[in-house]
Amino acid sequence: MKNPPSTGEKWRAMIPTLGIFALSSGLIAFGVYQGIPFLMSKGMHFATAYLLGFYPPFALLFFGALLIFRYQHGPWDWKRFQQELRLHRPDKKTWLTVGLAFPILMLGFSLASALGAILSGNLTWLHAPDDFPAGLNPHRPLIFGEFMGLPLSGRWDYALYYALGWFFNIFGEELMFRGILLPRHEEIWGKNAWLIHGLIWGFWHVFWYWQFFPLTLFVTLPLLYVVHRTKNTWSIIVLHGLFNAIPLFFIIAGVVA
Repeated sequence: MKNPPSTGEKWRAMIPTLGIFALSSGLIAFGVYQGIPFLMSKGMHFATAYLLGFYPPFALLFFGALLIFRYQHGPWDWKRFQQELRLHRPDKKTWLTVGLAFPILMLGFSLASALGAILSGNLTWLHAPDDFPAGLNPHRPLIFGEFMGLPLSGRWDYALYYALGWFFNIFGEELMFRGILLPRHEEIWGKNAWLIHGLIWGFWHVFWYWQFFPLTLFVTLPLLYVVHRTKNTWSIIVLHGLFNAIPLFFIIAGVVA
């Protein structure tokens, strides 16, 4: 009888998936801290530079998930895609779980934001960059009708660009991380995979370093527990999508105001 793999062997088996997490996080950090300043040096507004610097890695995650599926399973088959990435049609139990989880998620985010603002205000090494506008910098007040300092009235183009970024953000992360990688983590860690995966995903957000890694777990762990309970990737797509759509709702409101 073969002995179960040791903890070290399990982590070695994680190396390919950890590489995807590390590479995508690194690309986002590069876009934020190198891409945005470069684009602004060419005369671009911060809001535009943010959209161009932050979101492309999420598009890479989206198309990367499709390519990995194609490589592993051959010619495209939508039903096979749904099955392998656990994109099952949500049932009543799934919707109930999502409905109960959303206020918990918002509470977790509110607590993490409040604690993060306190910590970043008192610890110099956690200060957000001074030139980052409201929406990214927790110490700058949000102004209705503006997106990162850009007046929004009539600017439907920014609403469209943000919506496109939102699509790749949500579906890039969820198809790759939960659709492709989480089942592999379950093969390695079994019933504890959701916790391991949630910890990794929490640290993956290190590109927003002033949000302080442990605080991101207020959001990532509830989301991973939901997908663990439902075994349905749509559950986290809906929750993550609603959560990340809140700024889009305010952008649209600012455009029509």
